[in-house]
Amino acid sequence: MILDSESEFFNNCLENSPAVLDHSHVIWKDKLDEKTMNTISEIIFKKNKIIENFPCITEHISYFTNIHEEAEAWIKICPRRYISFLQTFSDLLLNKQESIYKRMTHLKAGLSKLTDARNIVAKLKSDAGVQETKLAEKQEKANQALNMISRTMQGVNTKK
Repeated sequence: MILDSESEFFNNCLENSPAVLDHSHVIWKDKLDEKTMNTISEIIFKKNKIIENFPCITEHISYFTNIHEEAEAWIKICPRRYISFLQTFSDLLLNKQESIYKRMTHLKAGLSKLTDARNIVAKLKSDAGVQETKLAEKQEKANQALNMISRTMQGVNTKK
């Protein structure tokens, strides 16, 4: 259990839960060492399934420690803030992943519709080509029939 001595609830927690002090070993640390911070990072990331979803993050865990330590220049750092930082990062990453997943699903559905439309257009073009061929054949037969009628009429006129 990690308690922040700077927190307004610290004294209240100890007063209302005397068993915390009676049955625990207290290690007072205002600052965690790098190994402990990396271990905490791994625990939080495993709990939040970050390592499961983003296995390459294990290579970058030490960066979180560095970021937290560099923040000391502008805020008072403590273990609670480090845990809060990791939790916030986890939440943001998972929310962004979900957002990207939803967008990908939407785009895949749109792509599927476009593929279906392309297939329908190709089929319609093919059908139109067949219809055009049939029309050309019928047009040719009609022209032949018209020519035959014209010749017959000329033959009748010539006999008269």
